[in-house]
Amino acid sequence: MVNSGNNEINMRILLVEDEQLVAEYLKLSLTSAGHEVDHAADGNTAYEKAILKGYDVIILDILLPGKNGVEVCKAVREYGVQTPILFLTSMEAEESRINGLDAGADDYLTKPFSFPELQARLRALYRRPQSIVNEHVIVGNIKISTTEHRAWLGDDEKDLRSKEFAVLAYLMRNKERAISRDELFRNIWGVSSENASNRVDVCVKELRRKFGKNCIKTISKTGYRIMQET
Repeated sequence: MVNSGNNEINMRILLVEDEQLVAEYLKLSLTSAGHEVDHAADGNTAYEKAILKGYDVIILDILLPGKNGVEVCKAVREYGVQTPILFLTSMEAEESRINGLDAGADDYLTKPFSFPELQARLRALYRRPQSIVNEHVIVGNIKISTTEHRAWLGDDEKDLRSKEFAVLAYLMRNKERAISRDELFRNIWGVSSENASNRVDVCVKELRRKFGKNCIKTISKTGYRIMQET
């Protein structure tokens, strides 16, 4: 949003940084500048927040626990998130910058950097026209809004939990193929777990309850597939 009182751009920012002191400094500085800042300290949490919440800009460190920054960037782009991404990295090698940009990042800033330069780059990213402002995905009589995280069955809007929406969106984006439980869990939860299949099955059960028992088909020895006609 734009604050018309002082012509400053106030953004909703996802800050992904695992170094505590750097994260605290940036969050305090960005908040003091009028921005709303959400913080993630590892790649798995960053991915979950990026696909489930709408941000104006994502500031993403490359060296992270769990998924690294390049992996997070690639994953959120594959999911369909178009939010501008600015990489922060202490690695000055050209290859690192190229890998980040190839993964879908929009810009990069090498540590150490000045806060005014960071702000200038964020403003530039915010002003860039986005290829997808609010994408609607429709499969059969189910429709979702990927930026507003809303879902409808016909004209009836359904109340979904964050993981339910993420599973539904992933299945709808990949409507032409069956998706394994492992793939769903890896891309939605982002971590390994002995209870992976159970968590996915619970989400699918809830989606069937809300959208109809035939909305998602179980594919033997494979996983699940969204049905284009129910």
